[in-house]
Amino acid sequence: MEMLFIEYDNILIGRQDDFSAYHFAGSKASQANEKRALACIKYAIEYVLGWTPEEASKKFDRYMIEQMKLTKLLKYIEWPIEIPKGDPDYIISLLYPEVKRLDPESMVLRIYKDVLDNHKQFPRDYFSGEDAYSRFAICLKYLVDHYHPFENIGEIYQFFHSVNGRKLLNEYRLLAPIEKYGINLDEAIRTITEDYYETDLYYEFWKFKTSFDRLPN
Repeated sequence: MEMLFIEYDNILIGRQDDFSAYHFAGSKASQANEKRALACIKYAIEYVLGWTPEEASKKFDRYMIEQMKLTKLLKYIEWPIEIPKGDPDYIISLLYPEVKRLDPESMVLRIYKDVLDNHKQFPRDYFSGEDAYSRFAICLKYLVDHYHPFENIGEIYQFFHSVNGRKLLNEYRLLAPIEKYGINLDEAIRTITEDYYETDLYYEFWKFKTSFDRLPN
């Protein structure tokens, strides 16, 4: 890494325009490229700026990324779909998880709150792929906890099988993922209520009832 840091110092003082190609395999993010990019950013924070992790969590922002000429390294970082490219908080969470942690739930809720508060769309295909179900369950739990609390588990299942339940899902932008991507609402309810033993009973009841209602007359 020493040669990488030397080149960074040269870029910082204007003696060099970019990193040599041999430091990074190709021009895209990969595990090796991200590791090198983060090492260089950490070098800039700790050895050039002289910041502690705690100081970095407060001071490291987009302005500092630009001023410290770190922008060229951003393309080598794998950005989750929930995180805007170049997000300083995400970089700090990778470097210093002990002072700033962005867990999957908090990242999903950042997107969902932005959708609700600013009338935005979910990212393209946000509810498809291997993380789709967990993302939906996180959003559903937030909806239930903050906008429509229930007295017991049975009420949750019953409500979301009603017309009013579908209206609420539509209002809070969760009906479309169910219809477009075939997300199983009952399974999501069971997931967000898994700490309650009676949820399996209600899940099996509504699973049976739904199947029975679909039988031809």
